[in-house]
Amino acid sequence: MDQKDGWGHSTFHAAQVSLYRRVARGLNWGTEYMWSHAINNNSLGGGEGTQPQIATCRACDKGNSGQDVRHTVTANWVYQFPFGPGQSRLTSGPLAHILGGWETSGIWMARTGRMLTIVFPAVPALCPTATRQASGPTFSRCFDLPGRGANNRTMAQSCRVLHPANGTWGNAGRSIAVGPGLAQLDFSLQKRTRITEGTAILFRADMFNVVNHTQPANPGTTFTSPASFGIITSGLNRTIGTGTSRQIQFSLRFTF
Repeated sequence: MDQKDGWGHSTFHAAQVSLYRRVARGLNWGTEYMWSHAINNNSLGGGEGTQPQIATCRACDKGNSGQDVRHTVTANWVYQFPFGPGQSRLTSGPLAHILGGWETSGIWMARTGRMLTIVFPAVPALCPTATRQASGPTFSRCFDLPGRGANNRTMAQSCRVLHPANGTWGNAGRSIAVGPGLAQLDFSLQKRTRITEGTAILFRADMFNVVNHTQPANPGTTFTSPASFGIITSGLNRTIGTGTSRQIQFSLRFTF
């Protein structure tokens, strides 16, 4: 049976600081920093939810959201080259048409990792009402994974994690570990060639993840799977958005 309800509860706190200014002629710069903290009693997304650890205690699963990202920094810029009509240099002549109309822009973004939950698979025979068993009664906070960690970097080996005793649930909460962070630089270059007073041709090249840096995916979080627990085995492997491999696209547009 599939049941859907509205029992989930979440809160979100954030503080944001932004700075935008024209640094020099033709150069505009913007920087944003956001601290945020998302708390809920369930996480998955898309209107769906995960099974609670204790079926009769939804409040026991209150903790960091799986989508909680604590720190985010974004910087963006737009720069118009000082050549061509209306600019300070080479305002006329053949070179003005060749070098004029160029503009570059970019976005750099970095954030901390998302929250992860360390789990034991539920064993109904040992804990009949459990749908998930978290890490056991002996626990020290040592699961933070460095945000820029390389693949195959494991969680701290000094952690002591014990299987919950029969008939009990683990005492570690949801989303107590932090996955790897993410940083990406996107860059664009375009040229606007004016034909007449109201028409122009716009050429544009967009490059995502310019340095082609591999963004690590989350490590395994199932403690009873030692071959994968705490180990990053792949990148995010996304096809769109942040976390993709280097992508370059070109466009040509006629405006009138």
